[in-house]
Amino acid sequence: MSRGSGEPPESRAGQLPRVSFAPSQKRNVLPGKGAVLAAGDTLEEDHAFCGRATMSDFDTVTVSGIPEGARILDVREDYEWVAGHAAGALHIPLDQLPARLEELDPDEDLYVICRTGGRSFRAAQWLSGQGYSALNVAGGMDQWLETGMPLVSDNGLKPVIL
Repeated sequence: MSRGSGEPPESRAGQLPRVSFAPSQKRNVLPGKGAVLAAGDTLEEDHAFCGRATMSDFDTVTVSGIPEGARILDVREDYEWVAGHAAGALHIPLDQLPARLEELDPDEDLYVICRTGGRSFRAAQWLSGQGYSALNVAGGMDQWLETGMPLVSDNGLKPVIL
């Protein structure tokens, strides 16, 4: 489905909510109401505004908190994945997650990552609601790069984070 499909909300049942913001905004986008937390705000302070999950409904880990051999689920777009990603990660773009749910093991911990943490927050929240063990990776691939974790690319070029 394209973003400007004009489909009524009832025909989009079961799909993840769409939130758009300018790439220059370094903020975490919450599901549902389209609320945006500025840097320094916490979910505990604003969870009533969100009306859905709080951080207590699923865990958030830092990049350094991901255990070796863990299943990393990258929910970024195809072009972001091709440019650079964690070796061994599974790639399912956020908007494809409901249709590809059967590719995931509900008994396996999933460390969900995107670029900065907004999309992975939404994915982890949704996966937890479906009975999966999902952990949001705080700071996303930006933090992955900053901590010096290894990257691979699918385009033959030096890996980068877009």
